[in-house]
Amino acid sequence: MRRISALLLLLCGLQFLVVRGAEGACSSPVRGINLVPLPTGWVNGQVVNQFPGEEHVTYYKSVGFNAIRLPINWEAAQPVLMGELSSAYLNDLKQFLAKADAQGVPVMVEVHNYDRYQGKLIGSPEVPVAAFQDLWHRLADALKDQKIVYGYGLMNEPHDTNGTWQTSAQYGVNGVRSVDSSRKIYVGGDGWSNSQLWPSNHPAPFVTDPAGKIIYEAHMYLDDDFSGIYKNPFNPAVDIVKRANDRLAPFVNWLKTYGQKGAIGETGVPGNDERWIPGLMTTVQVADAACVETYMWAGGRWSAGYILSLEPTSAGDKPQINALRPYFQSTAIRR
Repeated sequence: MRRISALLLLLCGLQFLVVRGAEGACSSPVRGINLVPLPTGWVNGQVVNQFPGEEHVTYYKSVGFNAIRLPINWEAAQPVLMGELSSAYLNDLKQFLAKADAQGVPVMVEVHNYDRYQGKLIGSPEVPVAAFQDLWHRLADALKDQKIVYGYGLMNEPHDTNGTWQTSAQYGVNGVRSVDSSRKIYVGGDGWSNSQLWPSNHPAPFVTDPAGKIIYEAHMYLDDDFSGIYKNPFNPAVDIVKRANDRLAPFVNWLKTYGQKGAIGETGVPGNDERWIPGLMTTVQVADAACVETYMWAGGRWSAGYILSLEPTSAGDKPQINALRPYFQSTAIRR
């Protein structure tokens, strides 16, 4: 989820059509929920995190979500660069994993730091790429025996990296594979992982994995500036279904071209105007047809005023959930 607005960038003069898998919709699509610990280091600068509770796992499982994307904070997990992981933070993380395990909902653990540690870019003198490899070596080693963990998300929304992210990502992959060869590795893209701009930011696949379990992860929001902030109200002049298709197609076609697996690691629309909902449903349906995983933003301990929160209120389910619930099926996630 972006915390600042992006420039409105378009792929000029190019028209894309979504290429759907010849096999049709996947028999067991991954439809995940981002369950966000709050307060979070990336919102208010704190490193004390309150992980989601058992009630969050229960609720989203009942909706039909069959996987969890769990953002964690690098500084909280590893207070000293290349030092030991925080035992307290790791204990809190494992307690949450036990709650998910008890209900059989698999978890992807992802580092939500925008390609930075304490605001310094990976690959800079302050944060060498070896530090990123060290983090993932330690995290994967600590989590490799947690059977409910099915994947690792290397880094949320790298941006303004001066072209360094592709190299940094490989170091992260190397860190995981030094201790764990069985899990999927989710690799975000430069430019905030923007799905529409993915082919221009990454003309070709850019990491190698001896285990062959890479999932490239794009993000897609439907607001005017791609950010997910939704600072402008719904514009009835916009064909929201067409916008969803146009923003997904470049990434989906890139995956098809290169024979890669993919995920939409974040997507979501406000619950305060139901005219956004057709765009949300198009996103899920297109992803399902292309065998691309989806992860909704977001559940967890959000304030009542957060417009992308999917948490139920005293009035009941949010409009987004009312639309998603009948569509989702209680299927096991694809391995």
